[in-house]
Amino acid sequence: MTQVKLTEMAENIVNQIISSDAVEVSYGPIGGLHIYTDNIDMNDEGMTINTKEDDDIGVPFITNESLNMAQIVDGKIEIPLLDVNFNWTVIISLYKLNKVVAIN
Repeated sequence: MTQVKLTEMAENIVNQIISSDAVEVSYGPIGGLHIYTDNIDMNDEGMTINTKEDDDIGVPFITNESLNMAQIVDGKIEIPLLDVNFNWTVIISLYKLNKVVAIN
């Protein structure tokens, strides 16, 4: 099996995801998962977005093939999941966290 390489557009999208502080992920029946980008792992075959270990709601592995089909629509990243039995699209919103000053 040959390994699928990321296109330049897919690399740009992955870089935007990884450089954000947190993401909100929705797909299929699952909506609004908030995940820090420290919990996103990339390898040669794709991306894994990890949720809490004891949580049975997780994001499926996103292959490089799926990442190559990603698009940015209305400021959100849309990635079709090609390796599942459902016609689902992962929708990712990016967040940057700002330091807030404590006041009395």
